[in-house]
Amino acid sequence: MLHAIGIESHQRNRLVDDGFTSMKDIFDLHSNDVDGFKKYLTNLNKTFASSTNEDLRNYFSPVDISRLVGVVYCYNHAINTFHRLPDLLLIDVEIATKSSLHYRELDKERDDDDSLVEIPKLSGSSDWITFRDKIQDEALQDNWSPWDSS
Repeated sequence: MLHAIGIESHQRNRLVDDGFTSMKDIFDLHSNDVDGFKKYLTNLNKTFASSTNEDLRNYFSPVDISRLVGVVYCYNHAINTFHRLPDLLLIDVEIATKSSLHYRELDKERDDDDSLVEIPKLSGSSDWITFRDKIQDEALQDNWSPWDSS
């Protein structure tokens, strides 16, 4: 499958050297952390792209990173959304690229969400007592009891 999406043998070997002997290993570690997998590939580039040892020199191009992230996202999406195990042999360059574009669009929407949730500061049990009293007052006005099971 990695060959089918354009990942060269020395790049595949770099993943194997890091303990990813199969795609299952990648999915087990990064299936719910696509951003973490992208950071991992970026860090590999920082570490090995300019290595003085030619055997260790390795570089994942932005296209390679995009496709690999697309595959991890596609797998994650299939498992968590559709509850289906995808056939990795069917994943090709087109599917990896489309999945990557979908992931980027989703990530962009996440970044655009600037709404902050304000969490009130509670200081001690006195706040909880006041809160409980307000609930009880509201319940009495409506003839409703939060402790009523009916």
